[in-house]
Amino acid sequence: MYRKTYAIFAPCETRWKSLFFMCTTLLRTQEALEILAIKFKSPFSETRRRTGDNYIHRKIFEIIGSNDFWDQIKNLVKLLTPYCKLLNMLQ
Repeated sequence: MYRKTYAIFAPCETRWKSLFFMCTTLLRTQEALEILAIKFKSPFSETRRRTGDNYIHRKIFEIIGSNDFWDQIKNLVKLLTPYCKLLNMLQ
C-alpha cells in the first residue's frame, strides 16, 4: 500500500538518544498505526475473544487514536532535537 517499509526504533537504556529515534519513527508511522488500529479495532460489545480473532487491545487503540499522545510525542521530539544535534557535533 505505502511501498515503504519502516520499523519503530526501540529505546535502549544505555543510549538516551534512542528515545529520540523511537519518537521520530513513531511519528513517521503515525498514519499507518492509526489505520492498523482501526482495522483491528476490538468490538466493544464483545467481552470475550473467539479463537483466531485478531484485535488490538482497547487501551492501545485509545492511545493510538489520541491526539494528546501524538502531541506529546511531537513535543518530545522538539525538546530533544537540539540535544541530539549537539551530541552529533560532539561525536
